[in-house]
Amino acid sequence: MTEPTALDSRDPELLRVVSEAYYDYAEAADDADPEAFAANFTNDCRFDGGRPVPSREWIAGHARRLLGLFRETSHHISQVRVRSVDGDVVHATAYVQAWHRKLDGDTFWALGSYRSALRLDEGRWRFCEHSIVLHGNEGSDGREYLRRPRNDLSAPTTS
Repeated sequence: MTEPTALDSRDPELLRVVSEAYYDYAEAADDADPEAFAANFTNDCRFDGGRPVPSREWIAGHARRLLGLFRETSHHISQVRVRSVDGDVVHATAYVQAWHRKLDGDTFWALGSYRSALRLDEGRWRFCEHSIVLHGNEGSDGREYLRRPRNDLSAPTTS
């Protein structure tokens, strides 16, 4: 997609390129390809609300360490939405089901969503902000993730 003069969150082409960015991210993770993984991000991307990273090379090294914890992974992306556009930044969400086989053979599932911001960078849509929000899991990779806030409906109601 070429750089438009004004982005429109309802543009089907914008939804397509945002979806492709999420699919490229999942494919790079499942291929255990740190360089392809890092190519999905801007040089100053923020992860989970943190400070900007120092470079895409830093992201590749980080991805190499994380992806190296697993023998196999399988990420399934769905429900991609363009939420809003702020100037040249597109805010989007996607759901993910991610299966992982650790080096010791144990497996775990993570069910969650990605909350991201993307911008056109060197002719490619890349994540400039990216957060993983965990909705639930079976097993664990030993890391902590942002948890999805949810209303507590367990208290009895009066009718």
